[in-house]
Amino acid sequence: MNDAYGLAQQQKTDTCQLAADKYKQASTLFYNINNKKGQADAANNAGASFFCAGEYDLAAEWLLKASQLYHTLDSAKNEAEALESLAKVYNSKDDAAQSAAYYVKAATLYETLKSLQPAADAWFTAASLFANLKDYTKAREGFQKAAEIYHQLVDGKNELRALRGIANSHENEKSFASAIVAYSLALEIARKVSPLDVPFLLNSLGNCQRQTGEFEKALLAHQEALSLFQAQAKPALINATQSYIQQANVELEKAKAQPTASPQATPLPISSTVPPAEAAPTANPAASPTPTPTPTPPAKSVTYAKTTGALEPLNL
Repeated sequence: MNDAYGLAQQQKTDTCQLAADKYKQASTLFYNINNKKGQADAANNAGASFFCAGEYDLAAEWLLKASQLYHTLDSAKNEAEALESLAKVYNSKDDAAQSAAYYVKAATLYETLKSLQPAADAWFTAASLFANLKDYTKAREGFQKAAEIYHQLVDGKNELRALRGIANSHENEKSFASAIVAYSLALEIARKVSPLDVPFLLNSLGNCQRQTGEFEKALLAHQEALSLFQAQAKPALINATQSYIQQANVELEKAKAQPTASPQATPLPISSTVPPAEAAPTANPAASPTPTPTPTPPAKSVTYAKTTGALEPLNL
């Protein structure tokens, strides 16, 4: 079985390599007759074929050439697609910084073209890569743009993912009051479109509220999360949430014994008995919270996984 799979992969690589060589020749021919559009399309297809063959350096070289040619032709859509392909190539090369930079360029062009879905997806991916690089300022900016566009598209689930990315970024920078606002907005949306995410968000919210000294609100959030996890029969998550409740109770007792403690922040209140309001259009696999880790379902992680999709050649 393994031998057969290896042979099939080798045949695919050989086919992609052969296609790349043909597209290179075509690009040269188009250059000789001063056909820039044909040259650009052939270069783009050569890059896609090299990517398919696993030749990432050559793929980057030819896709960059294609994007530059499309730029001189004022072909913004093709340029944006070539830049996004470049981003995928650099992600496969484990160069997250370069990949994020090309996703930003592609997203910006998609926005100019009013291509909202690819723009939002590219912003989200760029933001997730920035978050993995611990550049939380750029991560927040990307997640913010993604969330706004997803809101326009009435795509609640992806808007929720972007808001979680914003909240995680704030939390990793210990900007807990700002994280509370983002988690609160995410929670409003999750109650409508993704109920399974609600208890995880409640625990994240409660952990941030504990950091700002709002222990009673934190207890309410953790207690609601506990009841939801109990309804789902999730033993590990129940135990983790009970630990959060215990910590919040200890912190609350300490706070009561120190009435002169520093003033508390005043983020948005959360109550499990109040129906959620409409999600505001405020602020892509973003990092797990640093101060008090909150269990998060793997399928909903805002950290973007490495791009694995193949690049599609154009039809010449």
